[in-house]
Amino acid sequence: MPSHIELTELGQNSDCMECHQGRASGIQMAEAINGMPADELDTELRLPGVHNGAAGPTLYGSQAQGGYQYEGKIYAERYPHIVEFSTCNECHNAHTLQIDPQRCSTCHLGVRTADDFVNIRSSRLDYDADGNISEGMAGEITTMEERLLISINRYIAETDGVEPIVISGRVTNEDGDNYTTWTPRLMRAVYNYQYSTLDPGGYSHNPQYTLQLLYDSIDDLGGSLSGLIRPQ
Repeated sequence: MPSHIELTELGQNSDCMECHQGRASGIQMAEAINGMPADELDTELRLPGVHNGAAGPTLYGSQAQGGYQYEGKIYAERYPHIVEFSTCNECHNAHTLQIDPQRCSTCHLGVRTADDFVNIRSSRLDYDADGNISEGMAGEITTMEERLLISINRYIAETDGVEPIVISGRVTNEDGDNYTTWTPRLMRAVYNYQYSTLDPGGYSHNPQYTLQLLYDSIDDLGGSLSGLIRPQ
């Protein structure tokens, strides 16, 4: 893993994770800001680039430490699933990466097409406090991402010397140039925001780990946690 953590007994998953492990980890994020005051502006800081679809580290959660994990917090480990669908290629076609909805519909009765995957949920808790407990875990994560982005922008507005940020794959200032007005607190929150948004399958790979990262990032920025639930 990019975290330099070696995962063992991966079986067939090891072939997939050669590519689907991302290019950065929470460990590198932590090393970049180690010992720095959380709210001190440093224009020499550079955001570690996660890259798209770091599904492997997300699946293994705190065992791989793909996300930035806040000190003193406990994070979910590998996301469990039923034995018949516990490896990458038991869900994904090894060549196309597509998933056959009919193989999921035995348990997830509402699944008829690939568009229905986002409606699958594994809990009745309203993590994102939007009052909707029938939406899928994807919806819970999307709203939590939106709440985090609000907290990021509020922190920027309240912190001297920090420019507005644009996050759309690349992270830039409003002129489209590389973003350079980082504080450690801002950078670790943006890292986790990107970590979540760049794995669109996070709701399936490990929704608990993904939601924990988002919740803790909002908390660290001083954002409102009213009604939000952190997965245990």
